[in-house]
Amino acid sequence: KQGVKEEDILIETKSLFTEENLKNAKEVGIENGIRTYTIVSDPLHMKRAMRIAKHINIEAYASPTPTSAYKTLDTEIPF
Repeated sequence: KQGVKEEDILIETKSLFTEENLKNAKEVGIENGIRTYTIVSDPLHMKRAMRIAKHINIEAYASPTPTSAYKTLDTEIPF
């Protein structure tokens, strides 16, 4: 939110998993004239999110969070 006006932030809240989130976000973007997206996610999850975005034709930029809730691959696998 640093430097971004609150009214310029669009949030998708209906999805339960990554692919659904990206598809819903794409629809929100289309409704608001958005052509590029910034995906903010856990660093361990970012590659997967970016692959899904590419698969569904979303032009996206990665912005991984500075820290991760997951310390090992074993803790991320259920994610």
